[in-house]
Amino acid sequence: MQFLTIPARDQFSKIYCVAFGSDLFHDAVPTEDIESIFEVMGASEQHVFELVTKRIERAHRLKLDWPDNVLAGVVIESADYTSRLDHLREIPARFKFLSAAPLLGPLGDIDLTGIDQVGAVHETWGLKRPCKQQWIDDLREQCDRQGVEFVTDAYGWRFH
Repeated sequence: MQFLTIPARDQFSKIYCVAFGSDLFHDAVPTEDIESIFEVMGASEQHVFELVTKRIERAHRLKLDWPDNVLAGVVIESADYTSRLDHLREIPARFKFLSAAPLLGPLGDIDLTGIDQVGAVHETWGLKRPCKQQWIDDLREQCDRQGVEFVTDAYGWRFH
């Protein structure tokens, strides 16, 4: 895993998207590899690492040390998966976000306690399944009511 040396050698601050397009917490990824990646992220304090997963249950179960520069996100595409938020809340990350990208159905009423940011976009790749503007508007309204930052542009995500 020679690529793991790149962040430590890079002196200029960057935002790294970890396992973008895949999932670091997939069962096929050995726990030892995940632990090594977390060590590299923790030792590379000049960078921010964005880690988003659908497998937040495994992330929670592994009891990892989440450095302050590692942002924890969970993908929730429809109401069928809102229970993932409960696991995200238990992750000891400094910054937690919900990614409704792509948003494939209404999420219904959700509790955003402990969540710093929510982002929602329609699917712009692959199948381009339909997304109703009402689903996005409803999520935005819930964020407004609960005091959570909401973004709809994938390039507008701002982490604190």
